[in-house]
Amino acid sequence: MKLDNRDLVLRGLLGILPAQLERYLRSALGDHCTPETLRALLEGNEPAPEVPDLADLSTQIRILASHGAGEGGLLDLPEGLQAALLQVRRFRDDALAGRPFDARRTRAALQAVGEILNLIQAQEGQEELAELAGSVDGGRAPASDPFDAVGVEVRYVPVFGYAHAVTGARPTASMRLTLAAGVAEPGLGTVDVTLTVVEDGGGREVVEPWNLSWDTSRAEMSVSRKLTLNRTSLAQVAQSGSAHVRVELRAADGRTTVRRFLGLTVLSPRQWKFVGGERWAGAALATFVQPEQPAVEALAAEALGLSGSADAQEGAPGAERADALVGAAASALRRRALRVNPTEGAWRAVPHLVRTAEDLLEAGEGTTLEVAVLLAGVLERLGVPATLMLTPDTALIAYGRDGSDVHPTSPQEAVDLIGGGRMGLIDPARAARSDVVHLHELDDAERGRALEAVRGVVLIVPLGTARTAGVSPQPELSRDEDGLVVELDAGPAGPLEAPPAPLVTDAPRDRAESGGDSGVPGRVEAWKRSLLDLSLRNPLIDRACAHAVEMEVAPELVPGFEDMVSSGDVITLLPADADAAPEERAALLDEQRRVRLTVDEAEFVRRLQSMTVTARTVIEETGANNLYLAVGTLTWNSDGRRLHSPLILIPVTLDRGGDIFAIAVDKDGAPTPNFSLLARYEADTGVDLVELREPVRDEHGIDIEATLRRVRARLRTHKRDDDVKASVHLGLFRFSTYRMWRDLEDDWRTIADNPLVAHLLDESGAPFADPAGPLDADSDVDAIAQNLPLMADAAQARVVADAVEGRSLVVEGPPGTGKSQTVANLVFRALATGRTVMFVAEKASALDVVARRLREEAGIGDLLLNLHDNGVSPLEVRQALSRALALRVPDFDAAEAAGLRTRLGELRGHLERYREGLHNQDGDAPSYYRARQALVGAREGDPAELERAREVFEARARDTGLASFDVAWYNDLLRDYRDALGRLRTALTGELLGVVVARRDHVLDEAGERAEELREAISRRKGNLSIRDLMGTYGDLVTAITPCILVSPDSVARFLPVRSRYVDIVVFDEASQITVPDAVGPMGRGQTVVVVGDPQQMPPVPRTGGGEPAVTAAQERDSILDRCLDAGVARRGLTWHYRSRVESLIAFANKHYYDGALLSFPSPIALAAGPDDGPGGHGISLRRVDGRYYGADLREEHPEVVPNTNPVEADAVVAEVLRRFEASPQALPSIGVVAFNTRQRDLIEDLLRQTGSERVLEALETRDGLFVRDLENVQGEERDTILFSVTFSANERGDLPLNFGSLSEEGGERWLNVAITRARRQIVVFSSFDPEDLHAERSAHRGLRDLRAYLEQARDRRSPRALPASRSATDLHRNEIAEALRDAGLEVRVGVGHSAFEIDLVLAAQGDPERPEAPAVAVLLDGPGWNRRGGVTERDLMPADVLATMGWRCVERVWMPEWVADPDAVVARLVDAVRAQPPSQEAAVGEPGAAAGAGPDDALTRPGDYRVWQPEGELDAGLLERAESDPGARARLIEIARAICDVESPLTRHRLVTTMSRALGDGDDPSREETIRRILGDDFAYIDERDFVWRTRDAALVPASYRRGALDHVGSIEEIHPRELTALMAEVRATSPEWSSVEELCTEALARLSTSKRPLSTPGVLPALTAALEEAERRRRR
Repeated sequence: MKLDNRDLVLRGLLGILPAQLERYLRSALGDHCTPETLRALLEGNEPAPEVPDLADLSTQIRILASHGAGEGGLLDLPEGLQAALLQVRRFRDDALAGRPFDARRTRAALQAVGEILNLIQAQEGQEELAELAGSVDGGRAPASDPFDAVGVEVRYVPVFGYAHAVTGARPTASMRLTLAAGVAEPGLGTVDVTLTVVEDGGGREVVEPWNLSWDTSRAEMSVSRKLTLNRTSLAQVAQSGSAHVRVELRAADGRTTVRRFLGLTVLSPRQWKFVGGERWAGAALATFVQPEQPAVEALAAEALGLSGSADAQEGAPGAERADALVGAAASALRRRALRVNPTEGAWRAVPHLVRTAEDLLEAGEGTTLEVAVLLAGVLERLGVPATLMLTPDTALIAYGRDGSDVHPTSPQEAVDLIGGGRMGLIDPARAARSDVVHLHELDDAERGRALEAVRGVVLIVPLGTARTAGVSPQPELSRDEDGLVVELDAGPAGPLEAPPAPLVTDAPRDRAESGGDSGVPGRVEAWKRSLLDLSLRNPLIDRACAHAVEMEVAPELVPGFEDMVSSGDVITLLPADADAAPEERAALLDEQRRVRLTVDEAEFVRRLQSMTVTARTVIEETGANNLYLAVGTLTWNSDGRRLHSPLILIPVTLDRGGDIFAIAVDKDGAPTPNFSLLARYEADTGVDLVELREPVRDEHGIDIEATLRRVRARLRTHKRDDDVKASVHLGLFRFSTYRMWRDLEDDWRTIADNPLVAHLLDESGAPFADPAGPLDADSDVDAIAQNLPLMADAAQARVVADAVEGRSLVVEGPPGTGKSQTVANLVFRALATGRTVMFVAEKASALDVVARRLREEAGIGDLLLNLHDNGVSPLEVRQALSRALALRVPDFDAAEAAGLRTRLGELRGHLERYREGLHNQDGDAPSYYRARQALVGAREGDPAELERAREVFEARARDTGLASFDVAWYNDLLRDYRDALGRLRTALTGELLGVVVARRDHVLDEAGERAEELREAISRRKGNLSIRDLMGTYGDLVTAITPCILVSPDSVARFLPVRSRYVDIVVFDEASQITVPDAVGPMGRGQTVVVVGDPQQMPPVPRTGGGEPAVTAAQERDSILDRCLDAGVARRGLTWHYRSRVESLIAFANKHYYDGALLSFPSPIALAAGPDDGPGGHGISLRRVDGRYYGADLREEHPEVVPNTNPVEADAVVAEVLRRFEASPQALPSIGVVAFNTRQRDLIEDLLRQTGSERVLEALETRDGLFVRDLENVQGEERDTILFSVTFSANERGDLPLNFGSLSEEGGERWLNVAITRARRQIVVFSSFDPEDLHAERSAHRGLRDLRAYLEQARDRRSPRALPASRSATDLHRNEIAEALRDAGLEVRVGVGHSAFEIDLVLAAQGDPERPEAPAVAVLLDGPGWNRRGGVTERDLMPADVLATMGWRCVERVWMPEWVADPDAVVARLVDAVRAQPPSQEAAVGEPGAAAGAGPDDALTRPGDYRVWQPEGELDAGLLERAESDPGARARLIEIARAICDVESPLTRHRLVTTMSRALGDGDDPSREETIRRILGDDFAYIDERDFVWRTRDAALVPASYRRGALDHVGSIEEIHPRELTALMAEVRATSPEWSSVEELCTEALARLSTSKRPLSTPGVLPALTAALEEAERRRRR
């Protein structure tokens, strides 16, 4: 029997592969192959069976894909096996789901199986696999593609990187090309073959292509070749990752095909892995030893000085001199206080980072391997022959002691040489911490242990031998302005010279801040180091050309230029002009205020445009201006590196008009010395540049000439040959954190008085014990909410209550959950209760939202003092305080407010009693609601059971009083509650102002003369107090006048001197982006802390100073949110999502990042046929663009294109923006553009500005207008429409690189989560590739996998449910109402929604089936979901209000007692409500299949009608009796049974037996049935574990389909196989809208199972279909 393609795939996946994988696994696990070990390996989301089955492919994949190398060492997997297994799992899932397999996909699946067999070196099964491949499409020949007959096998070195390229090594690749046996000659002729290796991350070819020709008249060709590594491409590898071999076959007629082979790993330039022997891995490791690095040179020079002069050592014995140099090198290293950490992971298991000497010393710690490499470099520079030796768990250094370059070739030879004294041995960990370095200085026991360790050496790398063989050290690498990695030419090394004044102490050099307190806790020191970045990456320490651009200002003109700028002159910038004479440049500056930069015209526009955008973004996000003129340069040496450090920083602004750029002084800032340089210089040289710290001032600012002259004099005094040059550079420098560092340096103890800060300093690990006690679990949320000016759900109200009661807490607020609304309510209530608040956010937009709500909706704007912007002036502060002082107590009726609160309490009591009566149990008696459900469910069953259910319900109705429920009275209660609540909220502002003014006056009265002084200072037209002086002197009075201060972490340090307290409560917003060091300063200014943020959103972005990250310490990326959560601070979570006007916009994030916990609101347009990507549209859409990404490596080939951009995609986005402006002529549209990298962002904004559209330019500056952002700075923004520019594309070979910037890094999914949750109504994704092109399975990072899933969702026009439908509760009461409304002629949808919040019923009038009516009415019931909500507001007010804003024109309520009393009246009311609605202008409700976007390919299986077996003619009535003894009769009986199975299987054995019994006699006869069962036995067919009968076992393995109308032919739903029901529910789920509820899905399924109108309450139906839905959704998730 021929197999179809899917059967072939199943045979390969389930027949061949598992047996080989089982054998491989058992061999790999060895003695560990026990049930206990297997269960441990299977731990995860799914439970492990008691005895795991290693023959099961799913089990095998779970073990191998989750427990690879480096995760415990139990399994050391071949490179690429995990990626191949994940690919196989995808094919398996598709095959088991019944999805179609064409020839291409079938061969790809079989090729994936073959790849795994190759990786595990399993020869068995290969021949059968080849037979399967020859049977694709029925084995027809020739194949549809002639290349299908071609087999390609490739073998290659699995791991290589830049280091291997530096060695000059050439890995060998072998290729075997074959034509399938028995296949006709495909007519390919001579085939040109090209083999290359492509790195998946960047999509680059990392070897030079290998080209050859194959004459296919020869059925087989095998060939090998040494490949040439592409050194330039390998230098670009950002992080170690996967690669693949790409083989392209090109026939003479031009036809081509490409085969890809997985399993390679490409290492980044600074990583090494032990694969291969000394000539491969050893040579690569030798390249990391870089004796000419400046930091190594400095250590070697220092060691030379410490060891004594070269002349003094000239006559010393070789061993003595070598030992002295080694000891001196170790001493120099110890002075750096370097911490040595164990190496993580086995050498062969994972790539190992080997940083440069400079990076290692800056970090202050490194692994044993890194320190060994560093010391080896120092020894090589000192001329001491060194050999690296690796034991299984550490790295050692051996060195020659007799002057000769001895190098052992085996561990035993190494032991002999070391034991004999010809070689010395260094343990890097010991060398970094102990004076005893040499082996001969150790005691006998330690020396013995050291030699024993040498016996276990696994790799020996003699550096002398490596250098002789041509293995040179790696050159220094750097990135150019376009991000390309380039090699720097270090030039020839000069003679090594000892420092002129050798240091004679081993005291560690401390590069930390000077003047520190020896009692400072370690964490404070870590915070300080994070804030004051003294690493060489910081452009304030070493200004590189990538960080700043130089101005062509002659040194003698620099002082005058500074005067021009500081006095307010606007300076126009021009590109370089090589022909301009110096006097022309001077005249240009003096007469026209124009100055040229040292870049050409093309670079001029690009650099300044990027600088303009970045500077503006930084101001918007942090309030700090990072754009400075760097005046003066100090050129000096540190650790052998020549540094160019700015001296004086002048803040400026950069404005653009077309291609004209101009700078002007930032009047809100002031010139300042480079304090980072001062700290680093003093730490390195011991010289305090006090003349720079306290520069000479003049009427314009700083007297540059005098200051530089004094600095030069200071350097001469200390005999320093450092050079001070008068120069000017324009660049971005992060300088603002200096003030935060100074806070910790001077006043950390005051800051630590805050209880939470003190706990963060505690390293005991104990959870935070709040002095105010634990959170209140029983707070009356309605009583809290009634005192808030803005609507608050229960979770928000609890946050406010906790904060006002003096508790510190974390508030986890996912996107759109009302964080700013909560903060606004918190501030209001805190002020109303006499407290003061500091609201902290880095982004000004976060503060603006809260301030606007407090100003416009709460009416307390004059009580806010905005100090966020560093540019705020003293005049603005005085004006704000003056307005607040003028406030007077308004008319406020306290008695009326008290009466309203009393009335609200009474109304809540009535409403709460109804809820309790409806849902509370009374002892063992069920609740009213449950009793009613039971009554509805019993109607289709036993009449006696129905009567009992009725008696229980009626008793419960009497006991609760709901039998006499008055719906009109209850509705009046709700109206009264809404009215009283609104009136009280109107009075709240007056009440608050009375409290604040009374407190203000009391504080000022008590302050006496100080208050008068403050009033006088405020009233002056020109005050002489700075903001800092004002706050330092009168801070307590200022917070009495304006009790809410709005700040950024930086402005706190700038404006608020450290003192014990300024405010009662400190509130952080967007806290996931605020680092701990940034946060502790503001925390120390308050008593309690509320940290608001989302751990699933962006972490802090590493500090930048114009380009590269300035800090690499782990603490830098720890947010205050994460740290507080880790510290056990109490937490609250917000769950109602308000932003998205269409649920699909939040559904993906809700499912993938919040476990479905967000409650979102359905919109009428969500029920439309699909998303609309036009102006005014909705939902998520994918717009495919034929764009191309031009990486920096293509800049020479395409000089007209801005590097790292996709111009076609940018043009498409800009055109779409303009289209939307045209569609909205009256108002500016609300649009956000999010690009996936910074260059694309800049290009799009530049194109938008070049349009010259005044409306576009206005929108770019308008709140809620138009923004252009990249992934890293879009958090906190929101717009109606978001347009994504994915930016990246496949390259010229068709490979889509996996380097998607932030998304390709650890935690990249957090960036994606932020980006996809910014839209209120619509997202349009512009992409230059199809989702399938993104091979995210090759990446280790979740961000890319989620991106692919999101693009697939956008392309398929679907959105996921946040929770599987099967997890929502079914409600027979709700379904009863739905059926009655359908009987009344309405279209009814049940349980509409993507999340746990559902609209119970959505109603529309019935119309033309081809054009159904739009939804008209939303109906909310009082079921379990209603009961779970916290308080009256969340149950009865907020949902209806929000649904109204979502576009529902009518929201109706139906109370259960109302329905019970008069269902006809309820139906009539709802019918009237539907008919009263005017025709909708929105899209009409689509049919379920249309809404889901399902097509023919989505059908899992094709169902047929249920067929009932009919006997052919009349059966012999005596057959059964004869079958007891007659074999022939028994055979005939079995034949009948099999005939029934051929028609009806799977069917229950009971149905089979009763069918035969009825065919052999009249009616049912239990004895006859028993006889049939006995005669048939168990072997006549395949009987599964559920007692269902299948014709054969193979038939049971084929994915089952359901049969239409089955329930009309079998006795009950229990007689339909669960697999059929699962297939049915899978199809219904796939062809129904994602918002469909479980009842909706079950109703649709029941209609397919039965033509009769059966209710869901039919016994057994709902449980069986719900269980099948759950299984279908489980398989879908898998």
